[in-house]
Amino acid sequence: MSQYEYLTNGGRIRQSELEAVRHPTISKPSGKRIDIPGIGSMGISVSTGRVDKDRLELWTDGIILVVAATHDEIKKKIRRLRPEEAAQLDAIDAEFATLREKRAALLKEAWARGHTVTVKELVEKIPAQP
Repeated sequence: MSQYEYLTNGGRIRQSELEAVRHPTISKPSGKRIDIPGIGSMGISVSTGRVDKDRLELWTDGIILVVAATHDEIKKKIRRLRPEEAAQLDAIDAEFATLREKRAALLKEAWARGHTVTVKELVEKIPAQP
């Protein structure tokens, strides 16, 4: 099977090179700078030890892709990295959509039934007067 290649900002990525998915750590500038001969000065960041749950890092061979940790962003990136599985993922998404619609209709019906009392039910619940 041939490898699909995709052009990214850092070079090319093949679909089989995905190694890990993790949340990045939050870092803050330390206020220090380091001088690199021939390049210039560069700021140094220090990790805070906390994890950024709003983003995900996709680790590949030499490239780290950072995406927002939302359903749409992850879905878009996965479909780009794995195009042959896009049809299966679309079918699963369609099934989820129909299940969500059924759930909403069932909850609406249960709410209406639970909060509606007919006259016949009221008469049956009132004890008979002697």
